[in-house]
Amino acid sequence: MDSLGLGLKTWLGNKSDDFARIMINALTVECPSGGNPECCQLFEIRKLSHREKNIWIESLSDEEIRDLYTVHFDCLVK
Repeated sequence: MDSLGLGLKTWLGNKSDDFARIMINALTVECPSGGNPECCQLFEIRKLSHREKNIWIESLSDEEIRDLYTVHFDCLVK
């Protein structure tokens, strides 16, 4: 459960992997908590150019995207 009392499955529902991929794209710009925390697994990715970020995101499998989305779920719903 996240800080709003929602589980990931409840919030994500039947949204597609494309939706999760879009959300990961947004997370590569800035952390919803602000800035680019060094403890985040996207810390180095956020330093890339927009083009490089897109290439990286496209290289990820749907499973990897879902894993990243799951890890960042609390950040996304704040």
